[in-house]
Amino acid sequence: MKNKDKIAQAAFLLSLKYGFDNVSIKQIQEEANVTTGAIYYHFKDKNDILDYILKKICV
Repeated sequence: MKNKDKIAQAAFLLSLKYGFDNVSIKQIQEEANVTTGAIYYHFKDKNDILDYILKKICV
């Protein structure tokens, strides 16, 4: 799985458990087992991750 999808999956699963607003970039980084730099390479911020998730689901 590509890092971008690992990040999105981690964010999605953490959001189901804790609520999107309660999830931090640090939690996403740890869950996806990627660096913080990898997150910001693929996404500009947490809301950008949410947009990516929604686009994947709706397509």
